[in-house]
Amino acid sequence: MPADRSALSPEAQRVLDAREAAIAELRLIDGQDRPINDHLVLRLAGARLYADNINLRVIAGEPVSATEVETAQSMIEAARDAVPKPPIKVEVAFVDGIVGICPKCRAHIEGYVAPPKPKEPPPVIEGNF
Repeated sequence: MPADRSALSPEAQRVLDAREAAIAELRLIDGQDRPINDHLVLRLAGARLYADNINLRVIAGEPVSATEVETAQSMIEAARDAVPKPPIKVEVAFVDGIVGICPKCRAHIEGYVAPPKPKEPPPVIEGNF
């Protein structure tokens, strides 16, 4: 890849921009940095470029079937779904005592001290000011 992007053709710049956007999108999904030639980057960037070309054809007034639009969208979704998702972490903490009173059964626990009641709001003064 040339160090100066202006040396690239407009088409090559478009492909490079699509790959960089795909890297950023995939990073949001699983938090991993990928090289520009990673197969998942190529898959998502290619699907996005295909969808962009369909949109350009629509703007130019060319006939486009609904199947093509649907195929492009399903390609993007399939590329996103191919990314391995990070495992979900669940932490369970056990506490001593009660944190609150059960809203369903209104259970009362011995030794429970209720939190202080909130302060009263200041009185409203009415009149013509």
